[in-house]
Amino acid sequence: IQGVEVMGYVDDMAEEISKASIAVAPLKIARGIQNKVLEAMAMAKPVVATSAANEGINARDGEGIFVRDTAAEFSEAIVSLLSDTHTRAKVGMKARAFVEEGFTWQAAYKRLDQFMGRLL
Repeated sequence: IQGVEVMGYVDDMAEEISKASIAVAPLKIARGIQNKVLEAMAMAKPVVATSAANEGINARDGEGIFVRDTAAEFSEAIVSLLSDTHTRAKVGMKARAFVEEGFTWQAAYKRLDQFMGRLL
């Protein structure tokens, strides 16, 4: 399809994500792949993903990620984001903020401290 490039192994995933307007994760089963979703979100890329790809991330639909589980809904979200630069930028910034809030070392240490406090 013109304008679509399917890639296999790449040397630097961040470099490839930086070239993209959006990230998509149309996965039926997702185990361990969520890091790629988080990586795209950290780079302020809006993500269109299935519920499976959002599992463990638990981002709210419309807040940096669009969670869609049917082919029609998935493609509609992609086309919508690609055709609206303002929304794409806004959603990308929300994606970045979501990662900064919940997926940094500082956030992980805070959760660990809370857990340890409950144990003690």
